[in-house]
Amino acid sequence: RLAIVNIVGSPEAGAEVPGHDLTYQARADLIAPPHLPRSLYADLAGAQQAVIAALALLHAGGGVQQVALSRSAELFHEPLAYGMTREGDFLGGAHAGYNIYETRDGYIALAALEHAFWLRLADRVLNLPKDPLAPEAHRILAEGFLRHDTADWVAWARAHDVPLEAI
Repeated sequence: RLAIVNIVGSPEAGAEVPGHDLTYQARADLIAPPHLPRSLYADLAGAQQAVIAALALLHAGGGVQQVALSRSAELFHEPLAYGMTREGDFLGGAHAGYNIYETRDGYIALAALEHAFWLRLADRVLNLPKDPLAPEAHRILAEGFLRHDTADWVAWARAHDVPLEAI
């Protein structure tokens, strides 16, 4: 059984347009100027898609399939397209439990999206409103996190099963 996966920059319509990971991410609206991306999302996603395609072809008895790196970058645009991650969207800052906060000596990433995680914050530590979308929730969290060092918050999060990491 022979499985061939052609990895190309762009599908047929854009095959003659030169590009690399950076330009594919730009085309997919994944770059926040003036900053460069922190990873090679199109390349990495394309590599994963190529492996998946090869395995699927082998399972099917062989064949040929094309994987376009530009399309791989477009997959990462989906959360933006559905209004989830732009500034002010649900995962773009509207939900106070999903954000980056400054501590006394650094920064933390808080990912308390599920109601149970949010309630652990609200009930045990910061006297937050029960609604993470409440206007005052960000301010209360920001003020609270500044009171302790990053390591203290990480230790507290581990002890209380709250998704929080040092940055």
